[in-house]
Amino acid sequence: MPVAIVTSASRGIGRAIALRLAKDGNDMAIFDFSSKREGLEALGVEIRKMGARIHFFGRKLIKDRRCLIITGDISSEQSLQNLIKSTYALLGDINIFVANTAMRAYNNILDTPLDEFDSIIAVNLRGVFICYQVAARHMKLQRNGGIIIGAGSIDGIRARSGYSAFSASKFGVVGLTQAAAIEFAEFGIRVNCYCPGLVEPLHVSSKTSTPHKKEAMDKTNNTPLSNLLVKRLCTPEDVAGTVSWLCGEDGAYVTGQAIIIDGGALRV
Repeated sequence: MPVAIVTSASRGIGRAIALRLAKDGNDMAIFDFSSKREGLEALGVEIRKMGARIHFFGRKLIKDRRCLIITGDISSEQSLQNLIKSTYALLGDINIFVANTAMRAYNNILDTPLDEFDSIIAVNLRGVFICYQVAARHMKLQRNGGIIIGAGSIDGIRARSGYSAFSASKFGVVGLTQAAAIEFAEFGIRVNCYCPGLVEPLHVSSKTSTPHKKEAMDKTNNTPLSNLLVKRLCTPEDVAGTVSWLCGEDGAYVTGQAIIIDGGALRV
């Protein structure tokens, strides 16, 4: 069975991606902070129940889908190296690595504390950089190519007021993805990122300062559907479907791209 890794998988987009890739036939390694272990455990139960069809001397058998649960810090090189080593040791060659991560906070530039900015960059950009690096190093040694996908955002295509740190991190992911696609091509590794619009349900970081938290939720929850050509918000499953396509045969000629999934919000 092919093997896929998904980070920040305990909820939201990461959870939906992990479920979809498992449904597509991949054995899974799912990763998140230790504080999110309960969510990972629940997800692991769902994945294992999917089962895998195998043929044994002409008989069709069903066995549990393999799912490895690992916790750590996505901005830590050591944690991500451990993720790669543990996955390879227990599941085998790594075919897909999805660097899913999104710490979002609402603050104007003038009101953004430096520790908030640093935290967002550490998770959203440094974390993705380390994921790309450790995944590509391992895939290069495997000598059979691979697929790496990062978490972008439409805020990394066109910035909005109030999300300066988040936008900076996601613009960085888009540039990093393009550079990685060029550098890793010789090893048969494709690199893309997905850029969703407003995803329901939305999680605003606890680092958002109290005076701005209600404003952030009001701005996102009251987004007029008239701004969207598809009259609904993006769902985690919309993103998961795009990732599935990028990882499948139909997406085999796609690399270096930031795939926008926004219901026509940007109209670019």
